[in-house]
Amino acid sequence: MRETGYTQTVIYLSYTMLQDQITADYMAAFKAKDDRKKGALNYIISQIKNKQIEAQRELEDDEVIAVIKKEIKSRQESIGFYQQANKLEDVAAEQ
Repeated sequence: MRETGYTQTVIYLSYTMLQDQITADYMAAFKAKDDRKKGALNYIISQIKNKQIEAQRELEDDEVIAVIKKEIKSRQESIGFYQQANKLEDVAAEQ
């Protein structure tokens, strides 16, 4: 190896690009005091972390997308149940 005067740095990325974007969006919502968006992103981040703990490794982007899709489906089902029960305030909260 030839010495060039620069030190070689190895960076291990623990997050995928998608996780970085979700975290950046969370920080932007936090700074903008957008509680609704911040809450939703915080929930997604926690679900991703739970899945990582379960898998005992970092998730790939496609796995992160699967977690997000699962949570979207769960929210849509909740909205359907609230509509059937005629709880419109809960429907608005879920949307």
